[in-house]
Amino acid sequence: MLVPVHATESFDPSSLPVKRVGSGVLIRNADGAVLLVKPSYKEGWDIPGGLVEVGESPREAAGRECLEELGREVEIGDLLCVHYAEGAQMPGDGIMFVFDGGTCSASPDDYRLPANELCAASFTSPAELDSRLPPVMFVRLLAAIEATRTRAIVYLER
Repeated sequence: MLVPVHATESFDPSSLPVKRVGSGVLIRNADGAVLLVKPSYKEGWDIPGGLVEVGESPREAAGRECLEELGREVEIGDLLCVHYAEGAQMPGDGIMFVFDGGTCSASPDDYRLPANELCAASFTSPAELDSRLPPVMFVRLLAAIEATRTRAIVYLER
């Protein structure tokens, strides 16, 4: 709820709500397996991506994160999924975007992973995603995969 600010009062932007914004990229191989990366700073696997920086759009963040994490540029395609996630993997809540990174012929060994951030990369079949991903990410990726078929952006909550 916004409270009217009178001309004599100073506006304090720190009183506004704060949400994390993150972007990830769905990259698949010719068999439909999804590229997952294993962060060195947390448990489990994830898709390439990360938090959106100030002054950066979610699409720009997705491209930057792929370059930083994979050591190569990835053409960022259509938006596939927007997910409001409340306290899923970090305290607080956030809006997570998943973009289409297309199909690639690279193997996990073709990527240059930053040792201080990622310790592995692997292509994982959709049938095995639930065993590698936290439930919230599993639901998000299934929706993103479906969006590549339907060409309709999916919106998820919690």
